[in-house]
Amino acid sequence: PPPPPPPPWPNPIKDKFPKCDCISAFIREASRWRLDFNQAFVGDFETTFVFDVFLIPPSECWETSYRNGSCCAQTLDNIALSLQSGLFNFISNSYLTTDTGTVIKLVRENSAWGVKFIPVATERNQPNFLYVTNVTSTWLLTVSFLKEAWSNTKIWPCQASRFTPEEPGNCDYMMNGYQTVRGNPLQLLGTPDDYNVPACCPEGIIKFYSSKTDDCCVDNLPENPFKLAYGSVVSNGQVTAFTFNINFKGTPFFPVPPQPIDCTLSDVDQIQLFVDALAVDRITAVTVDGRSVDFVKDADWYRAWIRIINLHWVDTTRPAQVVVFVTGTLAPTELCSAKAATSVLCEYALKGQYDTGIDEFLCCPFGTAAVQVNACPATL
Repeated sequence: PPPPPPPPWPNPIKDKFPKCDCISAFIREASRWRLDFNQAFVGDFETTFVFDVFLIPPSECWETSYRNGSCCAQTLDNIALSLQSGLFNFISNSYLTTDTGTVIKLVRENSAWGVKFIPVATERNQPNFLYVTNVTSTWLLTVSFLKEAWSNTKIWPCQASRFTPEEPGNCDYMMNGYQTVRGNPLQLLGTPDDYNVPACCPEGIIKFYSSKTDDCCVDNLPENPFKLAYGSVVSNGQVTAFTFNINFKGTPFFPVPPQPIDCTLSDVDQIQLFVDALAVDRITAVTVDGRSVDFVKDADWYRAWIRIINLHWVDTTRPAQVVVFVTGTLAPTELCSAKAATSVLCEYALKGQYDTGIDEFLCCPFGTAAVQVNACPATL
């Protein structure tokens, strides 16, 4: 008898199942997947946007997962971009290009929030999603609109950002996928149709331009040679001292998209440490390696911070010890209030590579230092 027919190609739309929920922590701490704007150009008939799709190192991600699952090593089931109403039908083309030049077709799905780009398997027995092990260097997402519908290359036609609605140059995106078993990024936690295992839907912001004056700084922590880490806390009842370390981590070991400014040799001239609004007024002094340093306090409508200035730290042979002094007794969870799942994080920005010509810092990577890490149970 003739051999049986080959199995059908997987349907990237049909094989979707409802989930009990999805884990939607902010992508900066909760996922290794990233999307960033590369370029846009206008052709004879189309306006084309190109985005970088890449991964950050595992050390830069904090787990916000379900039991023994992992959203840091989640699969990539689809890329979702906020989109203005009425423009979905004017998308003329979309595809992924791998670092080896392979083109992966994308199926598009419309929603009130925006558009999802779903990769189509290149072989019959492959799933319609990507593992973190698939992407070893930067891939490209290319999306084209009919030119008569959209011709502005300055910004993607998104709706107002839910996170920064006051900034018209920002667009929201999501990198949706399935949890994998912690320690095994090739094994799904459950199956795609398992209703009781939530998917991962971390959200982020793409900054196309800024309406503010400071638009020069490169925010790319994996590229920067320094990182801030939490050390310890001691208190005598009258004063509490929080210790952080400026650690030199060397040149990046993980491939990241090239930036317009090289920050691999940046110094640390300032540290912006974001703290709880109730704690900022209790900060009385800051020292670096036992020497008192200058700092200022500031706040906006939703957060507060101190800015430690005039550091000029360039030493690559040892950590610098930064101590923040607070009146009274204060727990680490009261100093900082940002969270990834139940882990409490102190958010910070390192500022360096000052350019006297434009009177601005060129490198300002944003990061998080965990002051309390709570792990999920190890078994289902």
